[in-house]
Amino acid sequence: MRDILICGDVLRANLELTHRPYNTRWFSRLVLSSTESLGLKTEVLGHSPPNFDFDDFYKSVYKEAGPQVLDEWARYYDAQSFSEDMSARLFDIFAGKTVILFEGSRSILRYISSIGGTYINFRVGPLRFASDLMFIIQTNDPGLQHVIQLYALDQAYINEQTISLRTQMASSTQVFKRPSLIFLGQVPGDASLISNGRFGTIAIPDGLDISRFGADDIYHKPHPLADNPDEITRWKGFSPSSKYLDMPTYAAMCSQGPLTFVTVSSGSGYEAQVLGHECYFVSPHNWSLRGQRWKSFTPVLYEYWFPQFWQTIFETLEGKPPDEMAIAVDRRAMTFTPDRLRQAIAAKWASPQTL
Repeated sequence: MRDILICGDVLRANLELTHRPYNTRWFSRLVLSSTESLGLKTEVLGHSPPNFDFDDFYKSVYKEAGPQVLDEWARYYDAQSFSEDMSARLFDIFAGKTVILFEGSRSILRYISSIGGTYINFRVGPLRFASDLMFIIQTNDPGLQHVIQLYALDQAYINEQTISLRTQMASSTQVFKRPSLIFLGQVPGDASLISNGRFGTIAIPDGLDISRFGADDIYHKPHPLADNPDEITRWKGFSPSSKYLDMPTYAAMCSQGPLTFVTVSSGSGYEAQVLGHECYFVSPHNWSLRGQRWKSFTPVLYEYWFPQFWQTIFETLEGKPPDEMAIAVDRRAMTFTPDRLRQAIAAKWASPQTL
């Protein structure tokens, strides 16, 4: 069996061209707790042998520290190919490995596939108001994708959590009597904004026609952890009469009336749709409830905490057909613990109380 490598987005550096280790640390702890119990050789890039010099790698990729690194990262994120030198460095990292990534970039996933490698890519799903976060998982191995789908989140859970949120927000909602439009802001520089090698904004593409929504009242709601005033200014350029939405985002989503949301690519747009509202996404890379992007991802709520999940994954990669009945029995024995992933990430942005 191939060695296992755990990593994050290897292309993402701080502006000072130093490594961003936080996501890799908590994510690797989550995976290692199972792979080590199964006796599987597992490396964490930059944190366990063989050691990897991120600082040297970033200096070769970005050449110079500074604010331009962010835009350069966005270009690399969607790159169709890499230079010969960079490809050689990436080959040394990924060749002969089964790669488990947290938020791997689209270019790195393409590269792993191009050298015949296997990846399992984890992202935090866009459903944030539930009793825990969920992972959405993709892989380039069709047989493995089928196995992961056997652990897929049940729609009944989403329905239950929707009812629970409406109950929580009941005292904070209002009735929007006139057609209303709410713009949802995002954290600047986040990977979710990247499309075609650059960060999307409300002004890309040019010429967003607010009148198409037929709204009498227009609002804007910045992200709770990043005001991003430049984006709000752009929004108000399209709609000078836009007012700050002085209520929690989830309370608005649970409110009644003719209400439409607009966002560049925020997962909050997906949540608005789950709660029964229309949402317009500016970026083609989005989590629309009806979008094509979902076809390559499987939502998994908690089974990845258990060694049985990973044992099935790696047995599949070794060619053993999955025993679907045994998987169903194992799932029934796995206990769901609310907020477990949320606490592992320490995700302050990911709860109804924050938004």
